[in-house]
Amino acid sequence: ITEHPIQNSKTRYLQASNIGNKACELVHSQDNGTIFGVNSRGIFIRTHSRWLIFISSERFPGPLSINVHDLQEVMHILSPGGQVDIVSGNISLGENLVVSSRNLAAWHPDPRDGDGQTPEVIRERLVNASELSASSDISTGLSVLLPMLASIEANTPCVVENLPRWIEAIYNQLIGSNAYLSGEEFFDLLGAGPGLTPSGDDFTIGYLLALNRWGHLLSSPDNLSVINQQIVSAAYQKTTTLSANLIECAALGLADQRLINALDWLVAGTGHDIGVIDDLLSWGSSSGGDVLVGFAAALIPSISVR
Repeated sequence: ITEHPIQNSKTRYLQASNIGNKACELVHSQDNGTIFGVNSRGIFIRTHSRWLIFISSERFPGPLSINVHDLQEVMHILSPGGQVDIVSGNISLGENLVVSSRNLAAWHPDPRDGDGQTPEVIRERLVNASELSASSDISTGLSVLLPMLASIEANTPCVVENLPRWIEAIYNQLIGSNAYLSGEEFFDLLGAGPGLTPSGDDFTIGYLLALNRWGHLLSSPDNLSVINQQIVSAAYQKTTTLSANLIECAALGLADQRLINALDWLVAGTGHDIGVIDDLLSWGSSSGGDVLVGFAAALIPSISVR
């Protein structure tokens, strides 16, 4: 925590280390808002637009995130409902606490690089990621489907008992056809499952991110822009604001660095090893595993042998 040379010597200034591109736009719009939520990973701020800002204690950047190393020291004094003032890159959280992102360049995901792996390599990496997910201690979510999806076998019946009907429906759709899912098929998924970002939303994030970042290698559907629009519009009607924000980012090819790295390793193998799957699985309690299932769903039409 560093003192900032401004008038009030009692004010504590926390200097951000990273700011995502969308968060950067928001903090330079001279807006204000409220503290929407506080958890062990950071502080959610609701602005007067449809967007949330996430002041994060984690080290991984993301489009909505502002990363602050010393955040844990002050989070106990903050609570939902508190007023927030945002002026020229400074976020005032109460009278004597400011998070500063001035002079920080906006973080963007690394450019897409590489010609893509062969279907055989992508399939092998999905299987390896599935095994890593199964051995992790993440909450279940959709990850129970990953071993079956990773095997890429057509018309394999679901062998997991007592699954919610919406999860079984998405699995049957994926293994019964090698076509991409349409926008309408996501409507029942949005908001399905518990949590601030329900499992159905995390699946959707993974699916859209894969197609919008690597669609040129995955032969993505010709109407992808229509699918994006349909899903994003429905998300703001059917699920949480945070999920809708993250789904909209995914439709723009944007996401937390953990998601980008894991996807790039699966599809193009650029500059990473399987350790990026461990990083992905650390994203939320079950969210990383659910995103991984979304990746698998987007990859299946390009790598299936039927």
